[in-house]
Amino acid sequence: MNNKFLKSSFCLLLASIFLLSCFTGCSSDKESSQDKIIVNNKYGTYYFSGRYLFRLNDDNTVTPIKYNYTDENGEETTQFVTTRSDNIYFDNKICNFEYALSYCYTFNDDSDVLQNTVFIDEDTLNNSILSISNEYSIGSISHLNKLGDYIYFINIPGNDYFQTFKSKAYRLGRMKKDGSQIEFLNDEIASDYTIYNDWIYFFDNGYTYNTSKNDYETNYERIGIYKIKKDGSDKTLLLDGFDKNQSIDNTDYCFNMNVYGDYIYFIDISGQGESKLFRMKPDGTDIEPLTKNGVQNYTVDGNTLYYTTGTNNQLSIDDRTFYSVSLETGEETELFKLHNFTESTFTVYNNYIYFHNDHQYETGNYSGARYNPIEKTMEYLNFIQETRTTTEGVLGVEKKTLLPPKCYWESVGPTKSSNGQLVY
Repeated sequence: MNNKFLKSSFCLLLASIFLLSCFTGCSSDKESSQDKIIVNNKYGTYYFSGRYLFRLNDDNTVTPIKYNYTDENGEETTQFVTTRSDNIYFDNKICNFEYALSYCYTFNDDSDVLQNTVFIDEDTLNNSILSISNEYSIGSISHLNKLGDYIYFINIPGNDYFQTFKSKAYRLGRMKKDGSQIEFLNDEIASDYTIYNDWIYFFDNGYTYNTSKNDYETNYERIGIYKIKKDGSDKTLLLDGFDKNQSIDNTDYCFNMNVYGDYIYFIDISGQGESKLFRMKPDGTDIEPLTKNGVQNYTVDGNTLYYTTGTNNQLSIDDRTFYSVSLETGEETELFKLHNFTESTFTVYNNYIYFHNDHQYETGNYSGARYNPIEKTMEYLNFIQETRTTTEGVLGVEKKTLLPPKCYWESVGPTKSSNGQLVY
């Protein structure tokens, strides 16, 4: 294959939200997707389900984790740790930027209750380079990764704030792990990135802010995959030539970039990529497609790739088919179909594929899921909290008390479709 064909047939990398697994050999400084789903420390093994944080116990039970906080009446109380949005684990604590403030939950000798503190306060954010007129776009810090003493991020204002903060959109930046020294890396624009061996690999989607028009436009000549050193120096173009995709209204052609072993993985949703998953060497060579179908998310465990189907960075609820691919032979095997499933990241841990899903478990009792590819069983994590109602005094005043939650895995067998497909 010549270079021209390879370049026109390249860029497809996925991993989300997530995100996915250092046990496959990524750099020790790289925040892997597994770190955002499964965390191991001296206090135990913890599962970020997308709804709550759970400890996975040796006897196959689970324990929901709480944190300490002070309520509006000044009383100390506890609440369950939620694990939605973009969490990052480092230095024995979990931090996130989901709301106007950023919080940290620190592990301690009480492994069931974490200590809650503000990571970066509102004044600091409003007076940082991220703000305009001393106002910060809520939740704009995303794509969190750690490297050395820094947390790296992309600044992407939410839809409700984009017009106000469009001059600072898609800026690649970093901050110290203590929340100080928030800075942009030169003027680099990135819609996705990953880190490998002290280099940052990122996709520039061509986003350009026009100061005179106070509006943004697209510089198509700049679109491509680049690498820079962690301090922003030595910028190098690795891959360009992306065809415009007429079916999408933006140029975020590459997404879910990740590192597994000695390869950079990515999903290419440009015209020629067809939403398939690709990988390349860190120098931009040996580009190869890995899947026959469009990919919504994926993870790699040793020499096996797992992925769910999807197209054009599709985030809506849909039926998704789950596949495994041998990275040695390229053989692709359909495992099962997920019915009415939203976007979900996943990782392999201890013979299970654990799912992290921000939206799938918002209703009902389910608060997580895992699949055993050996036994071919799907298990959903039940989280049930009931109340006890009692009456007090001669007036019979009702008092409601929250009971300890019941948490347990429930095995769910598949149904078979008309074509013999296993559906969960």
